[in-house]
Amino acid sequence: MILKSVTTVVDFSSTFNTIQPELLGEKMTVMQVEPPLVSWTVDYLPAGHNIFACSFGVVR
Repeated sequence: MILKSVTTVVDFSSTFNTIQPELLGEKMTVMQVEPPLVSWTVDYLPAGHNIFACSFGVVR
């Protein structure tokens, strides 16, 4: 039996280009989202941390 591993890499580098972090932060504040989460979101979006790797286990 031959087992193969499958790894998928997804690049979301253009996904959030149209989001305005400051505007999103204001809306989150109005919705009473906890301030640390609002701050993290506003800081995170422009940082470009948007490449994810997912492994889906073994394919037979």
